[in-house]
Amino acid sequence: PGLYRDEAINGLDALRVIAGEHPLYFTANNGREPLYLYLLAASVRLLGRSPGALRVVSALLGGATVLASYWLGHELYGRRVGLILAALLATAVWPVNLSRIAFRAVALPLCSSLLLAALWRGLRRRRYGLMALAGLCWGLSFYTYLAARFTLIAVPLLAFYLWRVRAEARWWRGWLTLAAVAVVVAAP
Repeated sequence: PGLYRDEAINGLDALRVIAGEHPLYFTANNGREPLYLYLLAASVRLLGRSPGALRVVSALLGGATVLASYWLGHELYGRRVGLILAALLATAVWPVNLSRIAFRAVALPLCSSLLLAALWRGLRRRRYGLMALAGLCWGLSFYTYLAARFTLIAVPLLAFYLWRVRAEARWWRGWLTLAAVAVVVAAP
């Protein structure tokens, strides 16, 4: 019926932000990345101090992740797969659960889906803007959840694989754009 203790600690950190503190890393509760907490602060400022003000951020991020997963599925395999992927994500237990509690982990799937969809479309169309969007999403992911650090291995491995098997992926300026934007955004 009330807030889980991690949600409450997130709410307290949101109140710290509202009070004027602006850390790059929050040390309470074993340390946390800041993006979600800044979004919580904006929500609490707008909607007031309530569990709903905290949880609406997760609901919005979860809904946006469903849309981003549609885009990713559509880019990779077409409209039908995009719809199936979005439907599965909208009904699967873990994504639905994370979309209803005030935990920062809900932000990482959104950034990852947008990264991959923009990357794939950017490579196919050779658009610097899309590669920059992919880099922005990758850089932002490091401000969402600890597991984003795994992408430091996964994205270069994906790049290596695509470079070897797909001609459209051999666009080194696009990859440099993605990497440069990601580094600038991820740098504190």
